[in-house]
Amino acid sequence: MFAKLKRPLSFMRTLWELVAHPPRRTYFPSRAQKGQLAILVDNLAWLFKYGQLNRYYYLYGLDLKDSRPANFMHAKNFYRVRDRINEQGAVGRFRANYICLLRDKFIFGQFLKSLGFACPPTLALCDKHNIHWLDTAVSQPLESIVMRNCDCFIKPLLSEMAHCVYPLKVENKTIYISGRPGDAEQLRAVIDGKSMLQQRIVQHPDLSRLYPLAINTIRVVTACNCSSIKILSAILRVGTGSKFCDNWGAGGIAVGIDMNTACLVGQGFFRPDFGKITPVHPDTKIAFEGFKVPLFADVLEYARRLHSFFYGIQSIGWDFAITPDGPLCLEGNDNWGLPMMQIFDDRIVEKYFETLKK
Repeated sequence: MFAKLKRPLSFMRTLWELVAHPPRRTYFPSRAQKGQLAILVDNLAWLFKYGQLNRYYYLYGLDLKDSRPANFMHAKNFYRVRDRINEQGAVGRFRANYICLLRDKFIFGQFLKSLGFACPPTLALCDKHNIHWLDTAVSQPLESIVMRNCDCFIKPLLSEMAHCVYPLKVENKTIYISGRPGDAEQLRAVIDGKSMLQQRIVQHPDLSRLYPLAINTIRVVTACNCSSIKILSAILRVGTGSKFCDNWGAGGIAVGIDMNTACLVGQGFFRPDFGKITPVHPDTKIAFEGFKVPLFADVLEYARRLHSFFYGIQSIGWDFAITPDGPLCLEGNDNWGLPMMQIFDDRIVEKYFETLKK
């Protein structure tokens, strides 16, 4: 009996949390907010439409009187459509699944390199036992890594949200993992299956001024519409709290970018697990509003050109770093996250479905 009640009770608790105390939940306390009854009706309508509650209701600003709930879509419902299309790439009358070109970080980097696109150099492939250096084509036991200085990141070939990604430095036969001295056994312990060593890059001084401890990246979402590539939206992700990564799911901040001026717009948003909004970076105290993103036009052009070579994948979320020499593409994601993008562009779903029209 209790097992049967568990899900309904969990549902009712979540619904109550969405409706109770709206002034405490809102992300926009200075703007006119709906009453509790209207918020309840909103959430029941969402539930009826999508079969699930909207945990991002307040993050999207749907509690505001001037909000447009019809412009938003539940992520899981959107993903079903997007993933089905992305996984059935059509080239002429044939179909194939091209997403491995994006998901395997080694294949992705080598593909970009072969096409002449700028990306961080891959130094080696490794697992818990061996390391294979690409420049010499030599395979050695993992312990031999101390014989060669390097400053890089170790990344699993298949991972998301910086899972099992660590800064790695070898200097004077000493291994440093996330800045701490270690040895081959400690390195072996953090390697998650087949991994790669990717050379550390230096980011543009403007973005380093915003937050220096992580590579702050631009997420650009593109979609293929028959013969052309459309830019759907773009945001900046910024690291926080001494973390080396900028991932939203790891405590980073997402900020909207004005596509015409290349300036940040409004406030920075945390994922709900980590906080709400902030007008300035919590560590450097630099204001987000009006901050100029360097080389933004170059990033957009890079994304357009690059997507043309991934013709079998309809929509892609690209992550770009900006160096003093220009943009580098770090990775492409067929399974790009909708919630983070919908915060800043309530038309992104509409624009996406427009690209599906012949």
